Amino acid sequence: LAAAADAPTAAAPVTLEARRLEESGGSPWVARLRGFRDDGTWRGYIAFEDEVSGVVCRTAPVFREGDPCELRDRFLDFEAGTLEAFLRSCRA
Repeated sequence: LAAAADAPTAAAPVTLEARRLEESGGSPWVARLRGFRDDGTWRGYIAFEDEVSGVVCRTAPVFREGDPCELRDRFLDFEAGTLEAFLRSCRA
């Protein structure tokens, strides 16, 4: 994926990883890391989908790494509380 000539773009990103998230006192969500290549650098954002209502919200690009594996690793390093904070920030 990192070396592909037709790598994902900002207009057509790819899901690199997904995690379930139980919001405190709320609905279950899926947090998806969406990534794309931009001038040789990989960038990514988190798209959250409410599993009950289907509502989707997303962060601005918050990741910047040399390849998609590094984006994925950083996303997986987030604790549940960190993901909840990102969810609250994009819903505000």
